[in-house]
Amino acid sequence: MRFLLDERIRSPISNSSALNLESSSESGLVGLFHNGPFLVAVLCFAVSQIIKFILNYFETKELHWERLWGSGGMPSAHSAFVVGLTTAVGIREGTSSSLFAVALVLTLIVQYDAVGVRLHAGHQAVALNAIISELPQSHPLLQAAASGSNGNAENGRMMLREKLGHTPQQVIVGSVLGFVIAVLFHSILSVSKG
Repeated sequence: MRFLLDERIRSPISNSSALNLESSSESGLVGLFHNGPFLVAVLCFAVSQIIKFILNYFETKELHWERLWGSGGMPSAHSAFVVGLTTAVGIREGTSSSLFAVALVLTLIVQYDAVGVRLHAGHQAVALNAIISELPQSHPLLQAAASGSNGNAENGRMMLREKLGHTPQQVIVGSVLGFVIAVLFHSILSVSKG
């Protein structure tokens, strides 16, 4: 964990490795597949979504495939994604770099949004869905919604998605998951290459 003390940690991994945290000479779209911090972030997102899918199955005893890509729930995939990215950038560039500062600010904005704006939007969706469910089928709002809404259909009505944000606990678990995956990713590559 020395990188937390503003030291620049560089692993002895060669630039030709597709999974290293070092710089790569690849450019364009292909360069993303040689970009260690990006790959760490994607791995963090995928792992957290799989965990979310499994936890949802144990909770509901039903397979809800949308939990593999949907927002909301335990753990926060958005938090895992940005914390994994920020940690990998901190390992690669050092915590005193401008790039790390940008990644950290992005992380804080995403986490604030998940717990604040998106969580409350989900609460509002619950209230609005309750109101919508009480409207008569002939109500003009239901007629307009049926013609162009992107919500979820329930009993012939377009309902708003309710799982949008995260509780603070879900954000913390996602953050810890992202940090741990990024550190393990770096540690495994460092041990395997040198």
